Amino acid sequence: MNRIKTVLVIITIAMSTAHYPQTTDPKPTPDDKKKQEDQEKKKENTGKESATGFQGILWSTKYADVKEEFRTLSSNPEVKDPAEIIRDIPDKEILIKRNGIYYRYVFYKKVDPSGKTVSPEESSATPAENQKEEDIPRFFFMESYFPFVPSDQIYNKLKEKYGEKTGASMNKDNSGAYFWETPDGYIVQWVEPYRKAPFTRSIYYISRKIKEEIEKDYSQYNNYRELKAVEKLLP
Repeated sequence: MNRIKTVLVIITIAMSTAHYPQTTDPKPTPDDKKKQEDQEKKKENTGKESATGFQGILWSTKYADVKEEFRTLSSNPEVKDPAEIIRDIPDKEILIKRNGIYYRYVFYKKVDPSGKTVSPEESSATPAENQKEEDIPRFFFMESYFPFVPSDQIYNKLKEKYGEKTGASMNKDNSGAYFWETPDGYIVQWVEPYRKAPFTRSIYYISRKIKEEIEKDYSQYNNYRELKAVEKLLP
């Protein structure tokens, strides 16, 4: 639970501190509208991707299916770029290493507002046909981390794939983040100083849909605790 909360805080900070371009003229002229339409049309024609997952694994993919995919990649001798499973926390997280880069896949299962948790053994004992979608751990967050790379190299690759960044929060010491918001998800490129220059060694990919679901679930969870506290005060 703490891990999920930490992820949400980081995502919220990245979004709230991002510097979005703002319109200063409240009454755009016909020329301004024409320019805006042309920009939107140009944007549509670029064919930039939406963050629907990572490397072929889509958001909401079940933990069991992702684990099987990595099991195949790690054991099949015909796989050109095999994956090494470094850590596997059932229903929560899978860490793999591939081509010298670490990839951490995180999964989410709906929170019981009472705070009750279900062990992986209990969850797997429930027949699949009786499990609701929200009760099954689903892929929603991926972090890749690697040795330091000049931040502009990473930025240019992300820009080529997802278009111009939608926000940024950078400090004078070359620390901060670049932020992309797409219809299906978010990308955060973290930047930190190294030898007085901006470098990157971590990128986040987040499901938009499940992020919103998590925020709603934890809001309900917190409200539930408040209500229970009030109940104790009542005669």
